[in-house]
Amino acid sequence: MDEHAPRILIIDNDADTAAAAQQQLVSEGFRVEVSAASGGAAAWLAQTFKPWVVVARHQLPETDGLEACRLIKGDPETSHVSIILVCSRVPDDRFVVRALEAGVAQVLPALPSGELLLAHVHAQLNVFQVVMELREKNHYLRDLVQRDPMTGLFNHAYLHEVLEREIGRAARTGSPCSLLLLDLDHFKQVNDKHGHQVGDYCLRTAAELFASSGRRSDAVARYGGDEFAILLPDTTRAGAAARGEALRAAMQHRGSERRLPDVTLSVGVASYPEDGSDRTQLLAAADRALYAAKRIGRNRVVAYSSDLGAPNELPATESGAEIERLLAINEVVNRRLAGFVYQPILSAETGAIFAFEALCRPKHASFPHPGTLFQTAEHAGRVVDLGRALRPVALEPLLRLPGDSVLFLNLHPLELADELVEEALEHYGAHAERIVFEVTESSQIHDYVRMRDLISSLQSAKFRVAIDDLGAGYAGLNSVALLKPDIVKLDMALVRGIQRDGSAARLIKHLLEYARGEGLQVVAEGIETADERRVVTDLGVPLLQGYYFAKPGPPFPEVQGLTAWLSKTPGGKRAKNA
Repeated sequence: MDEHAPRILIIDNDADTAAAAQQQLVSEGFRVEVSAASGGAAAWLAQTFKPWVVVARHQLPETDGLEACRLIKGDPETSHVSIILVCSRVPDDRFVVRALEAGVAQVLPALPSGELLLAHVHAQLNVFQVVMELREKNHYLRDLVQRDPMTGLFNHAYLHEVLEREIGRAARTGSPCSLLLLDLDHFKQVNDKHGHQVGDYCLRTAAELFASSGRRSDAVARYGGDEFAILLPDTTRAGAAARGEALRAAMQHRGSERRLPDVTLSVGVASYPEDGSDRTQLLAAADRALYAAKRIGRNRVVAYSSDLGAPNELPATESGAEIERLLAINEVVNRRLAGFVYQPILSAETGAIFAFEALCRPKHASFPHPGTLFQTAEHAGRVVDLGRALRPVALEPLLRLPGDSVLFLNLHPLELADELVEEALEHYGAHAERIVFEVTESSQIHDYVRMRDLISSLQSAKFRVAIDDLGAGYAGLNSVALLKPDIVKLDMALVRGIQRDGSAARLIKHLLEYARGEGLQVVAEGIETADERRVVTDLGVPLLQGYYFAKPGPPFPEVQGLTAWLSKTPGGKRAKNA
């Protein structure tokens, strides 16, 4: 059968009639498929088969043939198809109007045969070809207006139009959207040193990467010269920063793979509505973040923050506190300027040590506490780099863990990627059963399917995974249900003052029932008083953590010194003897 032959789809539950029509059309050189199914299945076949003409019977099992027509014409893949509708009765004016609204080109009272059938099909093939010619001309004219001729991406002017439209949609629906501005570092030197032909190749390579790595809903544009823009609908700042980091790393890899000159990528991130309430402000915020990324060394991602200045201001010469911290993050990563303290997690029943949690303590004047360090790393798009640099420091005492206890290691959701799995298998796989990766800020997880696959890969290698903040609203419980971890930590707010809050106690009781049903271990963290310890223990929480037992301290002592160490901390001795 000729692959280029016109394709005809017959939707008819009368098998004999459909078979006769199919045989006749095939004998004339057409490719023909037959569907006796209801509207949705017929529409799916139309999308798969990609017919030129559809002949559909009005009366179909479980549906009206008009519904099948609507589904076919409503799909962008098949909207250009020409449709003949066969009606078992003489159509009245009202029915004809309904058929036209469903996208039907012709209504027949019965399915003809012989030369008459061929005449009707050929007539609709002519309609199809005219529509296709018009579509091609419209595409060509649209591309002249909307596309950059070198890269094939949207151009500067059209990006503004799309951005205006997307912000309007986001405002109506209450959903976020984000904008990436991406700049090829040192591109002028590439042109000067290697010539414009090489420079053009770099631009096309970048455009190919940006266009192929996202969703169909994303808008990718060449914003000007060596600068690109990507509009990300329904994407938060954290999600956009992760996308920017992935593109930065991919560009570096592709440059090495294709032996391009030293072309790297600086990325600025801004999000609606927090960074700008309209197109102008959002572009200005992303531009300022890009300016910061280039100023602090290039080849990095910076998300806009208020410390960088108002989004409607031009880039200023002063650095500001945030710029200083963004510079300092490089030192922390490169020199591993952070240490770790370790807080025990105890068995409520025996008081024995179940685990230790490694907690970061920055060793740089710009970061007085861990929160500032990790917030800055997120703004700078360096969460992954920071985690990779500090994990060996946190895990250095791993072999000195007392007894059969394990070590909890915190991860930002951005760190949970293929690179982490590879790193864990290569460097820590031999000790997997003693390491628990604790995913913090579970509300920032956006791609649960991808995250679940990565967690499953770690679990297959005998690592365990914990999710914190269970009970912190729907997002926490939803994370547990979708990600299927091994351990969950109750949200600290549930524990605080629980002896006075009956609703929190009831919620914990229900969460424990859920966890037992799923085979999950549960930790109550943030316990600071004897009353809090008593209530959560009475409720049946099996694992406990908090200042009541022990403050975070230096790497755990030898087993024989552990009891003495606990006894020196507030509540430690009482917990051990409980």
